[in-house]
Amino acid sequence: MIATFTLLGIYSFFNERKLADVFTAIKNNWILLLSVMVVPIGFALTAIFHGQLDILIKELDIPLRLLLIIPIAYYFSRHPISVEFFLVAFSTALILFVVMSLAENTGARVALSYGVPITMSNIVTLVSISLFIVVMHNLNINKKYILFFCVAFLLSIYANILTGSRAPWLVYIMFFSYVYSIYNFNFVYKFTFIVVTIFIFLSIDSIANFTYSHRLLVTIDNLQCFIQNPSSDCAISSIGTRLWLIYIGVKNFLENILLGSGLDSSSILIEESVKSGMIPSMPFYGHLHNDLIEFVSQMGLIGLATFVFLNIGLLKISYDFLNEMHGNFWAKAIISCILIFLVMGLFQSLFSHSIVVTAFSYLIGFYIGNAKYFAKEGNLYK
Repeated sequence: MIATFTLLGIYSFFNERKLADVFTAIKNNWILLLSVMVVPIGFALTAIFHGQLDILIKELDIPLRLLLIIPIAYYFSRHPISVEFFLVAFSTALILFVVMSLAENTGARVALSYGVPITMSNIVTLVSISLFIVVMHNLNINKKYILFFCVAFLLSIYANILTGSRAPWLVYIMFFSYVYSIYNFNFVYKFTFIVVTIFIFLSIDSIANFTYSHRLLVTIDNLQCFIQNPSSDCAISSIGTRLWLIYIGVKNFLENILLGSGLDSSSILIEESVKSGMIPSMPFYGHLHNDLIEFVSQMGLIGLATFVFLNIGLLKISYDFLNEMHGNFWAKAIISCILIFLVMGLFQSLFSHSIVVTAFSYLIGFYIGNAKYFAKEGNLYK
């Protein structure tokens, strides 16, 4: 599907425009172009500075997927879809996640064909929360579409619980806090909202045999253990390991602040840190479990600049759409995707999972295209 819309976008762009129009389009969308190109450019510069041209092609595989945003955004800016069709299509996708999760559930963390539970959880969270943002601003559509989405959203929470991933729950807390804050209900309504939300989450967790509650209790125990003795066996858990990886990543950045230590250097950094006794022995990891730390450790200030410009650039585009039209809910969906990607990237290295970056690029491209059309038309299309 992603490949189809990418090719359609490229064909539409060059089929509907003369060469002079192409340069005009580039000029009018330079922030978008630079935002998606800055990461692969940063990777390329780092490879050149460190003499890593032999691995550059392999390392560019994931960052180049951000370029998918451009043709997909262009296609949907010219060929938008209705909100109803969008809700049905994406809600169906969420339901399919649940059906496949139930078929694969054997008591262990569910990962589906992605191989890693975190990857599946990232995609489910990106789709479900950004979809919820759109629904929130379209409550006037036929109620059967909203009901269908509500069922899909609740099922997606169940699928997320089965993955055992914890970062998405920070996203859920952030999102429901946002929902809680924007509505001017009285105390009774807001208290009811909190109670109902907690009840729904606990009910779904109980259906999943309290999978998430167990993970949460284990996390608390591991964190307490880390605070008491960071080098103890019980501290080298998921949380403790992440904290140690952040430590060596920041230390490596400060020692190589300008250019970093080079692409694909995190696994070597971790191995050398364990051998030198800087950090305790831990399971093997090929990355630092944090996008920002990974970028600055490997690419130095170049990595910091690319990471910041990617996110600030996309947020700038979103706020421009909102300034053109305050009710542009597609722009709010873009912002939600960026914030979700940022929050989850603080605990997981999303740029180590190609399918997550691909899904992120498709969603951002889709939302930008529809936001652009919505801003241009000035009203909600059907």
